[in-house]
Amino acid sequence: TGFSGEQQTLPFSLPLPTTVGNQTVLHSFVCSPTVPVNLLGRDLLIKLGATILCGPTGLTVTLPEGTILPCTGEASDGMYLAQKLPDISDCAEIYWALLDTETKDTPGLMTLYQQWKPWLTQVHPYVSPPDPPHLTLFYDRHDSIWYKEAFQNQLEGQQWCVQTTDINAAPEGVAAAANLTQEQLAWYMMGDEAVPHVSLALHPAHQAKEL
Repeated sequence: TGFSGEQQTLPFSLPLPTTVGNQTVLHSFVCSPTVPVNLLGRDLLIKLGATILCGPTGLTVTLPEGTILPCTGEASDGMYLAQKLPDISDCAEIYWALLDTETKDTPGLMTLYQQWKPWLTQVHPYVSPPDPPHLTLFYDRHDSIWYKEAFQNQLEGQQWCVQTTDINAAPEGVAAAANLTQEQLAWYMMGDEAVPHVSLALHPAHQAKEL
């Protein structure tokens, strides 16, 4: 219940690596564009063990490892809520094949992974990827209209049967190799160093593109 007095049920994000000062923690954020930034920061500050002092010049946030973050009303060194406009060259259109939800009657890759997950998490402190289970087909940084139109006209909404083989674990994360048919492989436009796979888990210090 917020300032409106109306109850809302809001989802949390998956645990995401979050760095403040010299501390990095896994934190789940409330997923809603209407959540005040104060609320988003409150739970994170509690997890970080921060101390907040109020003085004549504003608030001072001190973290256990020694980082001091002054929050004043003037433009000075400190922590501010800001958004950098993305550079068009940094943006990309990502095309993927999304895995269907599995049931007891139709087990698949994710069911197998869940059986191995307790053991794998003992090897490295893996966390779930930020996106739902999928097979990335194309990471398009150049707005390739020809691929977009072909994907929308021929592939979007269609269902594939994809065969996965070994589950591979490495310091960066866990992934399952995918054996694509020649027809499916024609849609796979990743780099020469990449192989078709489904990301299952990530190490907090790494990104999905490293798998």
